[in-house]
Amino acid sequence: MTPRIAARRILGFETATPVLLQIAALAAAVGTIMSVLYAQVDASSSQGPFAGLFASPITFFVVQFLNTLVSAVLAYRVGKAFGGTGTMNGALALLTGIAVVGTVLQLAQYVLLIVMPPLGFLLALFSLFWMFTALTSFIAELHGFESRTKVLGGIILTVFGLAVLLLLLSMVVGITPLGPV
Repeated sequence: MTPRIAARRILGFETATPVLLQIAALAAAVGTIMSVLYAQVDASSSQGPFAGLFASPITFFVVQFLNTLVSAVLAYRVGKAFGGTGTMNGALALLTGIAVVGTVLQLAQYVLLIVMPPLGFLLALFSLFWMFTALTSFIAELHGFESRTKVLGGIILTVFGLAVLLLLLSMVVGITPLGPV
């Protein structure tokens, strides 16, 4: 099944927004539990710039849940700005679908990282490729866009623009990449 066909099927369910929010929350909760448990097995996974997320499972959950919601809003708004025909509920359904599959891939990756680390690394690369492919195809299908290349370009530009905006906002409030100066 191609990603565009999968997107059509997800959109065909016409799931109510409260149900989609519950599914997104469940995917975030399961992902959080798996990540926190994996951090107990592999201490190096909970070090570095995101160490604080592993220290607080609630914060980790909120970040994962908000990531799905903000991604859905951006997919809807940016697509609409470029003449797309999708709905907010459709964007939420598709991004929730990506979150659910991502959680399953995450579980498989953690198992492989414990049992056969090189295969876990390969699955991580595959998961990243799959996410961009699915996201591009899902947004194209949501808004009725023909060119997935243009959609991918829009995703990359949106992520870059959002990163610059967040960097500027963090500098205004005194947060720098290296900490306080």
